[in-house]
Amino acid sequence: LGADLPDWGLPLAVAKHQTGDLRAAENRYREVIRHDAQHVEARFNLALLLIQQRRNEDAVSLLEDLVERDGDVQAAHVLREIRGPEGDRDGDREGEREGEK
Repeated sequence: LGADLPDWGLPLAVAKHQTGDLRAAENRYREVIRHDAQHVEARFNLALLLIQQRRNEDAVSLLEDLVERDGDVQAAHVLREIRGPEGDRDGDREGEREGEK
């Protein structure tokens, strides 16, 4: 049963998320992730849920991991939305500073 959890666990988590049962959805997403730490969709959806709950720091950690380990473009987009143009850690500001020298 445990090995099959991501197959049925994710749809259940998404259903809970869509119906507004955020606590149950978070628990299900985390359960899927416990069984498959690399489950990209569960990690991404959990990050979105955390944003809905205004838990941006926790969400940013998940999103950064998705970008760094998986090259997830959607996660990168959401990170930019959270941080805004001035919050891009790897953005052009560093290049601008080098140009000022």
